[in-house]
Amino acid sequence: MAEQDQASPPLRRQLPPGVSFAAVTIAILALFYIVGRSTPTAPQSPYSGRSAEDFTATTTDGGTLRLSDYKGKVVLLNFWATWCGPCKMEIPDLIALQNKYGQKGFAVIGISDDDEAKKVQDFMKSNGINYPVAMATQDIKNQFGGIPALPVSILIDKDGKIVTSMEGIDPSKSVEVMWAAEIEKIL
Repeated sequence: MAEQDQASPPLRRQLPPGVSFAAVTIAILALFYIVGRSTPTAPQSPYSGRSAEDFTATTTDGGTLRLSDYKGKVVLLNFWATWCGPCKMEIPDLIALQNKYGQKGFAVIGISDDDEAKKVQDFMKSNGINYPVAMATQDIKNQFGGIPALPVSILIDKDGKIVTSMEGIDPSKSVEVMWAAEIEKIL
């Protein structure tokens, strides 16, 4: 009898079917809730108040774009790529912002992190992008914190000072609505 006691497996307490699934589901939903609640609409940039350094970049058609050419305008500098899903989601809103505020001293400038300008040109044409797009360089990305993820948008005031920035997007909110209040404050 002593041998049987040693050979029998330890007793394990089993949860009723479905309880484990419910616990995991609740944990995942709680995580989504916490992440969603922690995403501010206009986060404070670590570069706020700092002057945006001038840069020169090559546009998708081979031209030259200088940030200093936009001095006196409010600029939304948007780092993106054609392969980036969230970037593609925000483009209609960026087009709408350019349409709404372009005549009032505002400009969206796209900085593409793609490797091929032709691919970006084709994308711009097929998506009706109505603002200039230049190709990113490592130097330009480094000026703005290295751009660790895409998309990244940086709002610059008429004096060339960084007002705020946002990394990523909140799919539950329109990019146009999130930026409109900030743009209107500084126009």
